[in-house]
Amino acid sequence: MPGVTANSTDELYIGNSAPAGTAATLPYSVNGNRNSGNNWTIDGADNVDRGSNLTLMMFPSIDSIAEFKVERSLYTADTGRAGGAQVNVVTKSGTSQYHGDLYEFVRNNAFAANNWINNAQKVLVNGSVQVPPLRWNDFGGTIGGPVPLGHKDNHKTFFFLLGRGAAHHHIHDAQSDAADAGHGTGHIFTACLHPVHDLLPVDGHPDSG
Repeated sequence: MPGVTANSTDELYIGNSAPAGTAATLPYSVNGNRNSGNNWTIDGADNVDRGSNLTLMMFPSIDSIAEFKVERSLYTADTGRAGGAQVNVVTKSGTSQYHGDLYEFVRNNAFAANNWINNAQKVLVNGSVQVPPLRWNDFGGTIGGPVPLGHKDNHKTFFFLLGRGAAHHHIHDAQSDAADAGHGTGHIFTACLHPVHDLLPVDGHPDSG
């Protein structure tokens, strides 16, 4: 969307906090405002943490969303409070007929290629370079319809229910450097410059060798 930028915040996890204890902040900046300058609502109700204005409180499943709208300027009278974007999510409602669905979103290392770091460093597991373990399962379902009130006309009161679960397991790759002989003897500066010295000719003259 024009006028929208984002930083590199990891949105892998939903909720106020990531497993590492850091805040799961929203990275989106709109029209030059800070990423805390947006107003997020669900069905018109406030859906943002008032402490930082950077984390969402509710995360409706995609299957429960009827529509969403993003306003970047010329806000209507029923919106405001923020100088950035007005983001409103409208959830589904029941209808005169019963409808429902089940879903599951799956990611697994069996479906993935290995990453560049593991291939480059030849990280061996059981004698071969393997993909880091990954188990990612988001599952749930929805159901909606008329409320049976014991009357012939059940087309005035409706319900809509959503159930959602998640099971995540994955391992991050780590990259580290091993100390060489120079580091072991305390000559850290010499050890760091050693690769540069090797680029020079033996006799010190650029034209030789």
